[in-house]
Formats: sequence, C-alpha cells, structure tokens
Amino acid sequence: MERFVKTCDQCQRAGKPNDKKKAPLKLVPVIQEVFTKLNIDACGPLPITSKGNRYLITAICMSSKFPEAIPVSDISSVSVTDALLNIFSRMGFPREIQCDQGTSFTSALTTEFLKDSEYLSGIVLCIIHRVTLLSDFIER
Repeated sequence: MERFVKTCDQCQRAGKPNDKKKAPLKLVPVIQEVFTKLNIDACGPLPITSKGNRYLITAICMSSKFPEAIPVSDISSVSVTDALLNIFSRMGFPREIQCDQGTSFTSALTTEFLKDSEYLSGIVLCIIHRVTLLSDFIER
C-alpha cells in the first residue's frame, strides 16, 4: 500500500496534509479589566418578532465573554447607534471596539458617535472576521 501511494501520480499531486503551512500565531494581550474591549456584530435577518424586530446587535466582552444582544428592526446607522448606547449604558463605554466592516458600523453617524466618546481609544475594523467562532456561538 505504501509503495502504491508513493508511486501514484494523483496521490503525489494532491500533497500531504502536513505540507500545508499554518498561519503564524499572534500574541493576544491579556485584558485586565472587564468591558474594556468589546466585539460588536450585527446578526440577521432573523424571523420577525411580534415587536417587528428582525436583527440583533451583539456585543461580547473579550475578557469575560459576557454577551449582550439588542433586538432592532433594521441595521441602519440610527438603530445601531441606539443599540450601542443601550449596551454602553449597562456595560460602560469600552476603550476599544472590534467589529467587521459592515456599513452599519462604518457609517458617518456611527463613527462620529464612537469618536465622541472620551473613553474610546480605538476602533479595530477586521478585514477577515477572526472572531466568528465566539460570536457565531453566542448568536446561535
């Protein structure tokens, strides 16, 4: 069997599982305080509720993994800003926010709202949404 696999042209072209290069690991800084770094995302469209809500704006604390979800009827910048204000009123304003490049998070109103926060030091926009494992688990 081993000799067959070594001489099989198709097997050799397919490559071996160990031949694939792994992406380099990045050091993730330890977060000392809860609610200082949040991951926010929009989930939906979902089935419409009795109150007319079809989407969820989710926020997850990256240190404690505490989830928060606010139902909204649409993901316009006004709805997202209201949902974020609702979340921040309970969790407090974070120092850093991580989100994907969805239009509801990169709109002029949302970015202006976040820039006006004296506590927020940065907004990290992910080109590749690396936090999907955690956020997808919470959204389900």
